[in-house]
Amino acid sequence: MGIKRKQIVITVFCLISLFLAACGKQTDTAAYVEQGMEALAAGDLAGAKTALTEAQKLSPDEPRILRSWGIVFYQEEDYPQAITYFSEALSALGERGEEEEKSVREDILRYKAEAETKAGNYENAEADYDLLISLDDEYVEHYLLRGKIRAELGNIAGAAEDFRTVLAMAPGNLEYCEDMYLTLAEKGELETGMEFLDVILSSSPQTEEEKSRYAAACLEKSVFQIKNRLYDQALSTVRKGISMATEPVLKELRYEEAVCHEQLRDFKTALECFVAYRDIYGTEEAVEHEIAFLKTRVNVTEYVVEPEAAGTPREHTDTASHGEPAEVAVEGNETEPEAGDDIGPGNEDEGL
Repeated sequence: MGIKRKQIVITVFCLISLFLAACGKQTDTAAYVEQGMEALAAGDLAGAKTALTEAQKLSPDEPRILRSWGIVFYQEEDYPQAITYFSEALSALGERGEEEEKSVREDILRYKAEAETKAGNYENAEADYDLLISLDDEYVEHYLLRGKIRAELGNIAGAAEDFRTVLAMAPGNLEYCEDMYLTLAEKGELETGMEFLDVILSSSPQTEEEKSRYAAACLEKSVFQIKNRLYDQALSTVRKGISMATEPVLKELRYEEAVCHEQLRDFKTALECFVAYRDIYGTEEAVEHEIAFLKTRVNVTEYVVEPEAAGTPREHTDTASHGEPAEVAVEGNETEPEAGDDIGPGNEDEGL
């Protein structure tokens, strides 16, 4: 959940210890809770359960102990049980208004919202994030996570609204932009997602991580442009990506570069790109199919496929290359495609 979340968890842990230790008869409870949290941090779930069992014998309705039980079950991926304990902790906390209680309440709500999400209870998770935002409207990840939940619920307009809030609150956070785009892309909302992808493409990457993210964004953008037959724009985008890409994104971009030239009817350059691709990555069924087709367009014989060459068809599910079939030239009856037709031997639309 990020640095702020870690700071909150640490603060809540300190408050738990101080609160329980302040109650004379609950000093042992505080010690057990501390043991339980230390065991939990070390990944010792059995040790955590032992300590929390002893703590709960002394203070069965203490919200911080119930919260700790919720975390144990969350770590065990028993989300329904975790939700039960987080809900009990919130009920036990009641309407206490002290600042320290507010921090505990927010922390429990975050855990509960995450558990609801993991369990697929998206409506409950959205309600939890609504409440969290009402308690702290400056915590950017609340909007990001609620937006992702809204996308799961099919509320794309609501998701986009939350994502724009994230963009306004953290305009330079490209990791958020990537996450928001991918969330929308997974739901087939590519056009809506372009708003956030374009933020990455308008950046000036410096670090290797930034360059890698930029190149991946170029690949996504070029696929969108090719699907919309914006081949000149796609070629420009691909070239920008190639200048910063490393494998495996570089391989995908090189393939898209060849596709763009083919669709722009620059058959000679397309053939050269596909042959160069084969030279680098080895033979693939789809690429050999493209090469064979393009030879019928440029009338060349120097690009020979070695008969012993063998390979596996390329795994490329993120790229849309072609549209409707074009007529292939036949000896004595060569037919040129009409303007606007997509070019390609099989015109496979592989999709995002």
